[in-house]
Order: sequence, then C-alpha cells, then structure tokens
Amino acid sequence: IVHCSQCVRHKKHSRKILCGISKEVVLFDCVNKKMCKTLLLISFVITGLLTTARAEADSTITRYASQLNIDGSYSFDIAQSNGAEHREDGVGGQYAQGYFRHYSPEGKFVQIIYVADENGYQPQSDALPTPPPVPAHIQRAIEYIRAHPTPEELADQQVRARQF
Repeated sequence: IVHCSQCVRHKKHSRKILCGISKEVVLFDCVNKKMCKTLLLISFVITGLLTTARAEADSTITRYASQLNIDGSYSFDIAQSNGAEHREDGVGGQYAQGYFRHYSPEGKFVQIIYVADENGYQPQSDALPTPPPVPAHIQRAIEYIRAHPTPEELADQQVRARQF
C-alpha cells in the first residue's frame, strides 16, 4: 500500500485506485483527483518499464555459431528470440564487417551494417543521425587552406615524397 503524506492525514476523504504491477496489487490512497491521476500515471510508466525489461530478460538465444581459424580469421552469428541479431566476419586486429539488428524501445526495427578496417569504423544505417551540410563559406575556407599549404606542410610533403 502506498500513501502520500496528505493521504495519511486525511484518510477519511481519500479515493482508492487499484493498479496491477507485476502480479501485485498496489493501492493508492489519494486526497484529490489530480494526485490520483498523477499516481496512476506513474504506475503505468513503471508497468511499461518493467514489461520492457522483462521482455529483454526473457529473451533466449535461438542461433549461435562461432568459428576461429588458425590464420586469425573469424566469424560469429548470434540471434535471439526477441529479434536481435549480430553477425560478423573478419581478421583479428585488421578487418571486420557485419551487421547487428534489433527492435528499439519504441518498437522500430533498427539495423546497422558496418565495416572496420584501416579507415576506422564505418557504420551505415537509416537510424544513425546525419550531420547538417557544410555551409558554403566554410567549404570555401577549407578549399583555400588545401590550395595554400603552410611552409611546414610543404616541407612535410617534400620529406614524404623523398621517402617513396
């Protein structure tokens, strides 16, 4: 039983609302309608969070395959009963490619395809945020800087040219 401080003092004027949360009955004693609505809303939010957490906890592995080869190459493939999947192939420390997919808390299907190599981690997905376009004046400044290297950059380019 959950009581607010006002309910304890004014029990004879309270309203009672029954809410089921995880197989238990919670009784809210409230003095006014606004407080009752607030407590009821909080109980629904908690119920939603518990339901989501329980669905994740009840998920089981439905597919699991893993292979590690002598040359350092590997692959794995995992799937869960809640629809989540992760698959990856690669060579340890050098290259990896794969995907993972799952359902977001909002119920939206999310898939990310990626490659990780000498150019870094490169994910691709509709779910990833995209940066705004570079403003024209910034783009012009970048082009100017590339076209007019500093003396240090020129010296560095000459040293690198001699190395190859």
